[in-house]
Amino acid sequence: MAVVVSHLASSFDALARTALRQVPLSDVIELRLDRIGNPGEDKLRALVRELKKPVIVTVRGAEGYGDFAGSVDEQLDILRTAARAGAMFVDVDAEHSLALGPLEGTKCHRIVSRHEREGTPEDLAEFEESVRAVLHEGDLIKLVAHARTTEEGLRMLRHLRTARGGLIAFSSGEIGAFTRVLCSIFGSAFTYAAPALIPGEAEPETTAPGQLRVNDLRALFPPGGISPTTSVFGVVGDAVRHSLSPRVHDMALKGARLDAVYVALQVRDFQRFLSLVEDPHFRGFSVTAPHKLAAFKAAKARDEDAHATGAANTLVRDTNGWRASNSDVAGAGETLERALRYHHERAGKPLLAMGSPLGGAHALVLGAGGAARAAARAVIARGGRVTLCARTPAPAHRVERTA
Repeated sequence: MAVVVSHLASSFDALARTALRQVPLSDVIELRLDRIGNPGEDKLRALVRELKKPVIVTVRGAEGYGDFAGSVDEQLDILRTAARAGAMFVDVDAEHSLALGPLEGTKCHRIVSRHEREGTPEDLAEFEESVRAVLHEGDLIKLVAHARTTEEGLRMLRHLRTARGGLIAFSSGEIGAFTRVLCSIFGSAFTYAAPALIPGEAEPETTAPGQLRVNDLRALFPPGGISPTTSVFGVVGDAVRHSLSPRVHDMALKGARLDAVYVALQVRDFQRFLSLVEDPHFRGFSVTAPHKLAAFKAAKARDEDAHATGAANTLVRDTNGWRASNSDVAGAGETLERALRYHHERAGKPLLAMGSPLGGAHALVLGAGGAARAAARAVIARGGRVTLCARTPAPAHRVERTA
């Protein structure tokens, strides 16, 4: 797997400066000439040699999240110039692949790409075949479809797993950003990143929606780098795109020297989500609102606290399917005990009762979802009492029966 760092600027000198500064973080360097046009073969050749890394040159119009304003003939002329200048790859839109033709007399390879900006096609095999129809021998295919939902990103990864070789594929958009982390596990030759932020320098542009900074992307990878053997974990909920869980858990995975990665997955339809993570690389998930009850129902096996609350915040794959547990109960109980001890010590009134500080406590629990059930069970199991406030009575009665 190679990380491509994509660079975009309004002048050739600015493009060269930012690309050269980011060489240590790049496996492959993409030069976007959308705003520059043709800088000339000599200038391109000198930069390609100075970069000392494989170089992709492309020119994107609106179809590929670019802003090239010239003609198709001008676009293709730039790509032919880049091939003669020593670029290892040029990236051409599938619509213009036949017009570009083979790059005879050069050692340059073609990446034939297709972008779908309005969503992810239902038939990704057909989407891919439309590109294969305009290939020359030795070409790579690049498929990028906008992910409106996590489920669409997962469909792209599933297609990547079953596709023929020579495919680069991932989803665009913020919701689909996780596919840029995981695509190499499922068979993509490249993933693409934006330049890193460098203190004291202007912020480099991203070249597509959902693109991660290369330093942030690499920070998510396991110690030995990401590979087809890497296991996938994640936090699943309906408001997790800005969660800090990936950073926290990825640091823990690195500390344990595990070949695993942890990502945030924004999910609305939990059952649909589970149907799309059947690949064994998906090993387990932290589950947050509003899916804790659905996670409990989906599991084949459950621990005692999950049984008692009817909710689960953790799913782990085992040989029989998903196994559910609920660590919220222990977490809520331990936190409340520590808080009560601290409160009594500050007040100069040491606890006299034996056992849990919650013994004899009266707690007010707001809500009746998975977290509320865990908190109620934690208090009652330690000898305390609970008053529950919920908007509707049925969920509240469920908590009363199970806590």
